[in-house]
Amino acid sequence: KSRTASSRAAAETIMSEAREEVVRLFSAIDQSLKADETGPAIVHLRQVVERLSQRTLPEELHCQIVKQPLVKATVALLRCRDLEEDESAMVSEVLEDILRLGVQDVRDRKLDIIDVVSRILTDNMPFYQVDARGGIDGGDLDTDESTEDSQSDLDGSDVEIPAPGDGEITSGFDGRRTAYVRKVNAFHEAGGFNALMEQLRAADPRPSLVMARFLLRPFHKVRAQLKKRVLVHFATEVRDVVEGLVLGMTDEELKQQDHKAVHDILRVVEALTAAADIPDAVIRADQLVLDFGLKCLRSPYLGKRLAGLAEIKEIIHGCARKHEMQMAMVQGMEAGAPSMANGVGGHAHPNQASPVVLTGTPMDVGAAGDVAQGAVVQAPRDNWLDVHAVIQWLLDRRLVELIFGENIHVQLVKRAGDILRFMALHGALTDEHVALIWDATQGKHESVSHAIYSVIVELALQLSAPQLAMIEARIRAIPLEDFDKHLILLLRGFSHNALSSHANQQVPMEERRWYGLDLLWTLAQDSSPLPLELRQLAYTYTADLVTWQACHTQRGAFLDACMANLRAGTSVIQALSLTIKILLTFPPLAKARKKTESVSHVIDSLDERHDMLANFITELCAFHGRAPPPSEPLDGPAWRSHLGLIQERFDFLDFVLTNASTLELSVDQLDVLFSCLVLNARCADEADIFFRWLEGASQQEGAVSADVRQHAFQRALPKLAPFERLSSAGYSMFELLFLLENRRASRITGDRITLMERAKPGGLSAGFDFEVVAPQLLGEDMLWQIALRSEDEAVGMRAVACLNRLHHRLSAERLGADAEAKRAGYVTMCVDALSEAARALGSRHEGSAVGEASARTENRRILRCLALLHSFVDEPATAHADASKLPRRHGTCMRGPRLHIGVQVISGNPPRHDLD
Repeated sequence: KSRTASSRAAAETIMSEAREEVVRLFSAIDQSLKADETGPAIVHLRQVVERLSQRTLPEELHCQIVKQPLVKATVALLRCRDLEEDESAMVSEVLEDILRLGVQDVRDRKLDIIDVVSRILTDNMPFYQVDARGGIDGGDLDTDESTEDSQSDLDGSDVEIPAPGDGEITSGFDGRRTAYVRKVNAFHEAGGFNALMEQLRAADPRPSLVMARFLLRPFHKVRAQLKKRVLVHFATEVRDVVEGLVLGMTDEELKQQDHKAVHDILRVVEALTAAADIPDAVIRADQLVLDFGLKCLRSPYLGKRLAGLAEIKEIIHGCARKHEMQMAMVQGMEAGAPSMANGVGGHAHPNQASPVVLTGTPMDVGAAGDVAQGAVVQAPRDNWLDVHAVIQWLLDRRLVELIFGENIHVQLVKRAGDILRFMALHGALTDEHVALIWDATQGKHESVSHAIYSVIVELALQLSAPQLAMIEARIRAIPLEDFDKHLILLLRGFSHNALSSHANQQVPMEERRWYGLDLLWTLAQDSSPLPLELRQLAYTYTADLVTWQACHTQRGAFLDACMANLRAGTSVIQALSLTIKILLTFPPLAKARKKTESVSHVIDSLDERHDMLANFITELCAFHGRAPPPSEPLDGPAWRSHLGLIQERFDFLDFVLTNASTLELSVDQLDVLFSCLVLNARCADEADIFFRWLEGASQQEGAVSADVRQHAFQRALPKLAPFERLSSAGYSMFELLFLLENRRASRITGDRITLMERAKPGGLSAGFDFEVVAPQLLGEDMLWQIALRSEDEAVGMRAVACLNRLHHRLSAERLGADAEAKRAGYVTMCVDALSEAARALGSRHEGSAVGEASARTENRRILRCLALLHSFVDEPATAHADASKLPRRHGTCMRGPRLHIGVQVISGNPPRHDLD
């Protein structure tokens, strides 16, 4: 222990003394350089280099000096300018000493010195620029004009470079920077490059990629100054070594390896091989990236697997871009060659078809042999990895099996689409690959299955017809009850892309497949085991595809299927909605090229072939009979759904009647609808749907005929008397029919469009231009009943306003004395109604429920009569043409003979007297 302690103390003493000496020397160097005294600085630096070369300093101190002080001092010398010739020579000598020290350290695996060596071998340092002024004589340098260096097919395998001390390895210069060239040769003569290669090839321990890149820095710095044959030798050997380092890493080494370090060293190798002009440099570089990507893809660590897949995709994308450019060049040359041969000056003969290169379209499925036989038009080969080589690599390495095999991962699947499409596009994706991809969905987590579905959808555009049929068969084999949202999305996306695929577009229209379009329709049916939400989703996708132009030949078949559903009373809403969507794809008659292509012709044809309207009314009545029971609340979901489905049926009826040319609703069919939805309505909302439909149809030309409208007004509506429960929608429909029918009978004058615009709040009380030209109007008795008996106050007051408006618009010119008689009759009707109501009130039975109801009814009649009289008297006359003059009240003008009113005044004290 005593000897060990004394030895340790002695070592510490030596270390301390050496450190002090080194600090002193570098301090002197720094002071000399600051004082522009280069000579003393060089002397001190040479002393340090000698101590380092003689290995008299402790190893720890040796490393510390090389890492920092030596680098700083060397860089300071390299930045010196305007040195005298003797000073330049001294700097060159000390730099060469440092290079020799570097060789010595590299051989001893002390690699920190490489930083200093690389800086000395950097040719743009200011010190080397002095040679431009002839600061140092370059001497007679080898110009490297041997014939073996001029050959372009050197691969470096059999090149002999000068051994250290046997000659220079640099090319000749034009007198510039000869000092720099001497440093390169000095490093070589000392065995520097060979020492670096020995460290690169070391097996134990094998250098890391970071260390390898560090070792390659000197090669990278001097690549432009080396002779061609020397550079080819070094570049080839470096490439082989780096390939071994990159591909020889274990999984754990790969895990710890920074991906950037790999790219950095690959860029260094690429720069060396490019400078050496090695013919297969780019191909080998791409192959190395592919192999490195494959190695990462086989790693057990997801991050590395994703990075490896990205490397492979990057090569594929670059290859595809180059291939497209070359194919474009080939097409241009092939298109121009016949023209030149025919002497047409670059333009093809009009009757001669130019050759077509099917670039970008999928080929027949085949393995590597098919690809190698030239399935793609061959473009002139360049020194890059072409499509066939990449495809062969993908097949040989079984990349599809690797991604979709046992170690499948959702993130890899999501990123694999580009590779699969590339293979399919060039005919390298086999049936076995497609089956493997589909089978990978079985027994996996749903996220993996969903990702594979997306890949299949994207891939469908490039698959061949047999492969598309295979996928379709696999989808059809799925039980209907197993379909969920994602499977329906798969079916929809697959059908869309399969229909758009090149394989399907090549087939004549009559022979094309429709890839699951009918299956989507099956899933949308009410009989499908799927819930309502999924059935609606399937219907939406069916409608999207059927109305797509690519499926125009299928529209007739789907219309027939919809009519079959209507006849059978199954999935009616889907059938009616799809029928409307399909019909909307046909142009109106005015814009159709042929009558048979118009929407009106299609509607008429459907009714002729399938008895569409009769089946619709039959089904509507049957559906009405399946209304929810009375126990269900009217505002509950059951009734809301029921009313919504009825509304959708009337939307269909309105569409076909409006757009048909010969199809019409008959009087009997109207009676069926009226009886079903109005007379036998389960709730008031059902009748309102009918009223709104009939009102809208009456406003559209050709929707319902005049006979049907007349029948509805004169035969159907009277069945609702005494109209006590007529709704607002029912009254709006009645008022429109009242105006239109009286206009048709020439009892009211006015433009039809103006009359229909009365559908505003207030009805006829909203002024517009019309006149009553007949003493008796059609349906006037119904209007009086509505005004006096409607339980809905808003409806009653609208009828009151309508009656007043009609009596104030009597045409004195056309009616003469009948106009005044009509007005007198109006007042008489009101007074008679008041008297009748008063008598009814006097005879009611008080206290009974019937009596109370009767009292409410008669009170309502009295109030309505008073409202009729009040509004009649207060109604202003026709507005004066001069807007500045106020309209006159009707009471300020004479209307017929004088009216005598007798008034008896009775008070307490004065006697009773009469007024006339």
